[in-house]
Amino acid sequence: MSARTALLAAAMACAASSAAAIPVQWTTAAGGNGHWYEIIGGNFTQSSAIADAETRSYNGLDGYLATVASAEEMAFIQANLDLSSLPFISGTDEAREGTWVFNSGPETGTTMSYFNWSPGEPNNAGGTEDILHMWSNGTWNDHQPWVNITGYVIEYSGNVAPVPLPASAALLLAAFAGLGVAKRHRKA
Repeated sequence: MSARTALLAAAMACAASSAAAIPVQWTTAAGGNGHWYEIIGGNFTQSSAIADAETRSYNGLDGYLATVASAEEMAFIQANLDLSSLPFISGTDEAREGTWVFNSGPETGTTMSYFNWSPGEPNNAGGTEDILHMWSNGTWNDHQPWVNITGYVIEYSGNVAPVPLPASAALLLAAFAGLGVAKRHRKA
């Protein structure tokens, strides 16, 4: 293989792996919330996935473990992300068995009202299953908090800080305002 062919192959491999990692947006035009979603691979407990997600951002939006709040949101995630890592999502009933609350993101502490349990779940096997993850078919399972899984669903949303105007733009706006005032004084 020539050096040029090897370089081209490496570039294509890089592009392919980069393309797989691009977040997908559930647009408001498609009935969504405007948030972005992505699978983050690695070796995580749900706690370490929460901590990792909180260090990430996309397009100035904060990352957090996905808070799946509707069947439509779940359908979007299932249709657009590879769930083969059996990823974590936000949810726990650790404080009170059977009362599931979001444990990440802006909804932290909010009681969950939508569920997509796999048949027979949640079963709290061994009395120790208090967190959520998804099976590859998109249904949910309660899981032990200390057991690692190879991924999680990250959701990006939040308020993007306004971009400050450069000083020249602020001066230009002030000048236009001054012209308006001067024009009114001349007419009077």
